[in-house]
Amino acid sequence: MAAEPTRAENDAADRALAQWLAKAPKEATLEPALEIVDPHHHLWIDALHGGPRRYLIDEIMADMNSGHNVVGTVFVDCFSMYTEGVTDGSHTVGETTFAQGMFAMSDSGAWGKTRVCQGIISRVDLSLGAQKVEQYLRAHMAAGRNFRGIRSFDFAPWPATEAEKEPLADAVFVEGLEVVNKLGLVLEVYAGHSLDTGFAHIAQLADKFPELTIVLNHCGAMAGPALLSTPALVDQWKAGITAVAAAGNQNIVCKLGGIQMAMNGFGTHPSFCSRVRPSGCVLKAHARARGCVCVFVGGWVDG
Repeated sequence: MAAEPTRAENDAADRALAQWLAKAPKEATLEPALEIVDPHHHLWIDALHGGPRRYLIDEIMADMNSGHNVVGTVFVDCFSMYTEGVTDGSHTVGETTFAQGMFAMSDSGAWGKTRVCQGIISRVDLSLGAQKVEQYLRAHMAAGRNFRGIRSFDFAPWPATEAEKEPLADAVFVEGLEVVNKLGLVLEVYAGHSLDTGFAHIAQLADKFPELTIVLNHCGAMAGPALLSTPALVDQWKAGITAVAAAGNQNIVCKLGGIQMAMNGFGTHPSFCSRVRPSGCVLKAHARARGCVCVFVGGWVDG
């Protein structure tokens, strides 16, 4: 296995990326007075996910202050700042502590008007049993007053090489979901590359928990050139999003983002922006037509 890059190597890579991005033509900001909340971004250091390796308060605030009127953001789990050496499943609380600290820094006003991490979505393993799930969720709530819920990749494999799961067939997992619902928290989910089973699992989830707020990440599934270049996959996505929109009690929100991720067929090259726009328009039009509440996701660091 290759050694992980050093921080110095990561910093050098980020400088090269910044130089490349600086070559893009400048565009006038549309509706600069419009108040925006970015509903999905990450913060990390030494990331291995592509894009900038370091994305902390200075980096995100540079983006937030680039012309738009972004008043707040929602941080979403990205395996960032988990507590080292903790093995009982509560290590993810470190991420909420970190994100709440990022909010405190932005709330000082020293970086501008945007309040980052006004909402925090982290992670708890729902298969740990109801008692531990509640204990750890309450620990997140204590660690960050902006904590709003968790995201789960149990409804589709992440990464795609992992085995398929039947989460709602697992009584212990369902007990964990019941705790999330009882505490009034949000559950973020994703169908990934499993356009049939992933969407079916999420529709079943909405039917089983009609009062639970469910948020679909990344247009619900692998949205991008990898999907749009294959008509059969487009039809699968349409069928899946239609089924999800009809499920539950109108308790599902779909984030229109993640289209630019490498796993969806994009690379970091000059045709990037021209390829994002048609993808987003096609997917947005169908999702809205099928009754999904949709919110746009902005920024490079989206996963």
